[in-house]
This record gives sequence, structure tokens and C-alpha cells, in this order.
Amino acid sequence: MAHAGGDYLLFLDADDTFTPDALRSIADRLKETGDPDVLVFDYARTYWTGEAVRNQAALQLTEQGPAPFRLEDRPGLLRLLMVAWNKAYRREFVEEQGSSSRPGTTRTRRGRTRC
Repeated sequence: MAHAGGDYLLFLDADDTFTPDALRSIADRLKETGDPDVLVFDYARTYWTGEAVRNQAALQLTEQGPAPFRLEDRPGLLRLLMVAWNKAYRREFVEEQGSSSRPGTTRTRRGRTRC
């Protein structure tokens, strides 16, 4: 993170890829939603056979409601896979939380989240 530039952080595992125009879509959604602390986005798993399977909890991302919102207002999002690679994090928010202090630890506050 110390070497990354930009206002938002995105994380990928070594075997992850973005589809064409994914970064543009994420950037557009960030702008549309007023630059939230965290933007959760959908993903698909692609197997060695070429088969792509969408996230089974993707419907949680289309839930209607006010934006921005607190997680307590959209508890269905807790059913999503809790990983770093399906979210864009506002750099300042991550730094405020001290998430870079020790690997494997995360402290959170009630931030703005959008899907």
C-alpha cells in the first residue's frame, strides 16, 4: 500500500484478473455514488475449463435503499464473501482505520458503503 498511488485501493490475488473495462466501471460507480469509503462489486469465478460462475450472493448488491448507507441498514451484505478483492477502498479511509499497521488485523468504524 505504501507504493500504491491514487485515491482508492483495490486488491487482487495472484490468480485474479479484471474483465475488460472493469476498472472504468468501478471508477464510474465510485463517482456516481459520491466517492464512498468502500465500494463492493460483483465478481465471477473462472475455472480452468473456462466456465465462469457468478457470485451466488450477487443479488445482495442490487438491494434497493438509500445511498450512502450504513451496514446496519443493509445486513444482507454480511452474506457476501468477506475478502479484500471484491471491494474498492478509499485510501484515506484505510489509513484512518490503521489497516496497514499489522498484516492480518483490521479495525473498522461505521463508514459509508455503497454497492
